[in-house]
Amino acid sequence: MRVVPLGERFAAEVLDLDLTRPPTAAEHDAVVDAVDRYAVLVLRDQRISAEQQTAWLSGFGPLDSEVQRYFNRLAANRLGSDVVTDISNVDARSDVAARLDRQTIMNIGNAFWHSDGSHYHHPFRYSMLAAVAVPALGGETEFADLRAAHDRLDARTRGFLSARTGAFWSAYNRIRLGIIDPPQTHGLYPPVEWPLIRRHPGSGRDVLWVGQPLCQVSGLSVPEGRALASDLLEQATERENVHVHRWAAGDVVLWDNRSVLHRGRRFDLAHRRELRRVGTKDDVASLGVLDMPSRTDLNDGFPLRLRGAPEPLRT
Repeated sequence: MRVVPLGERFAAEVLDLDLTRPPTAAEHDAVVDAVDRYAVLVLRDQRISAEQQTAWLSGFGPLDSEVQRYFNRLAANRLGSDVVTDISNVDARSDVAARLDRQTIMNIGNAFWHSDGSHYHHPFRYSMLAAVAVPALGGETEFADLRAAHDRLDARTRGFLSARTGAFWSAYNRIRLGIIDPPQTHGLYPPVEWPLIRRHPGSGRDVLWVGQPLCQVSGLSVPEGRALASDLLEQATERENVHVHRWAAGDVVLWDNRSVLHRGRRFDLAHRRELRRVGTKDDVASLGVLDMPSRTDLNDGFPLRLRGAPEPLRT
């Protein structure tokens, strides 16, 4: 196995590794070391089945099935797996889904910067995305290095954030996008609380823990916290801190959600984009699950019961 850096700061291509069989002990350790260092690993010309993808990643930790349990309440499970998530604009008949099909709309949420599972009490560690079909233009996946984002903070901001926590809520984006979830899904994923600066256990580096699901900051009013979250996300995703992966069928990308944000880019929804994701659960937990707000409209401000947060403003 060879590892070739793709950029000056992070991301690398892995050569001479066959994903059609589970990794050897030496390969496993080499992959962990590489993803601790580079955060994003690219493997080309793999063309693996969903079963091979699942078998390979299962050696790196317990596989997540929460996403599929959620999606099974909303749409047909086209891939028929509890651990393989359909990241596509393809409907249950394997046709390109209509623009207003729930499968299409739900995946538009991937266009916002996020770390898989940041809204879970027990989040993702690794995500593995395999490309089956990709459009000729657009549909890239971008990654932003949260370690470098932390390192670029000035000392005063770093000290300020080290005493703060944030609420990460999966419904935040969906409500803003106009996605109305059915009543049976309400309360499945209440907001969770995370430190805004975390230590990555593999590399020992600190990360700036932000993303689009961040909807409230401890010690700040809801508007002030959201303004800060927007500023931090903008800084973390400056172009010099972003790696762009342009997909080809057969590509596989493995990344560490503790180190990077990612998002999918726009493409013509009339063209087929079909990828499969498998993820592992991390062995850490959030600081806790927060009380759900009593209302879910945009004017409510989502006031959560967050430690150290002031009472929400009322006008």
